[in-house]
Amino acid sequence: MATKRIRWFFSLRFFEKTGLEFNDIEKSYQKYKNSKDVILFSSFLPETYYWLNPWEQGEWVNPGVGKISNIVAKKLGISNNLADVPIPVNGFVFSHYLIAQRPFWEKWMELTNAYLELCEKSKVLAEFTTVYNGSNHSVHPFVVERFPSLLLSTQNFSSIQDEDYIQAHRSICGSYTNRPAEEIPYWWTFLSTRVNDPFLLLERMNLCKENFEQTGADQFKNEYWSYRIWYSMYGGDSFTEQAQRYLSNRTIIVNNSKIEV
Repeated sequence: MATKRIRWFFSLRFFEKTGLEFNDIEKSYQKYKNSKDVILFSSFLPETYYWLNPWEQGEWVNPGVGKISNIVAKKLGISNNLADVPIPVNGFVFSHYLIAQRPFWEKWMELTNAYLELCEKSKVLAEFTTVYNGSNHSVHPFVVERFPSLLLSTQNFSSIQDEDYIQAHRSICGSYTNRPAEEIPYWWTFLSTRVNDPFLLLERMNLCKENFEQTGADQFKNEYWSYRIWYSMYGGDSFTEQAQRYLSNRTIIVNNSKIEV
């Protein structure tokens, strides 16, 4: 859908996955249209706080996505270190659940066309598959749906994860104590055995990513990875390539209450 100034397209499951209605989208557009180039409504919002970036998350859930994205970014001269870049919530995208001004979509089209040209030149890349819901699928949709984060991390676009959308998630989390177990997501069930407020922990992890993005100070990356190791939600996600590269030459101190990197 489009207006003269703004473009957006959502998958058929957008409203199901986000819990939003069209009026929510219109309200967000009116709120941010004069201050932001891109407005995000990322589904599975806690994941955007937890993972270092969409490519680490992608490699975990759809093997090959992170590696191909990193190779493409290097070949196109966009980034030499995409895999290890911390991406805070306001730039974290792994689906095309966003509204953006036309200049953003023009850059997106350039990037997508360049990617398609690479696929035309490489049979191996063109035919590459990944695992999704237990079966093999083309990797390309999963790579392309992370292009917005690639653009937001390398181009001069302003973006925000809709604040009302975040607050709605916070409110839902506050209701979990009164819900039956089958209605409570795994991440909340797991983290609530370790901390009083799991969403507050995720917000702290995101703050570490924001602070590192702004300052480049290692202390914030150290703190982020300390949380990832101590509160690992997936029983092995501290052994991703990103985690291992960062932790390989660092000392990890463990006691009965925390981990320090």
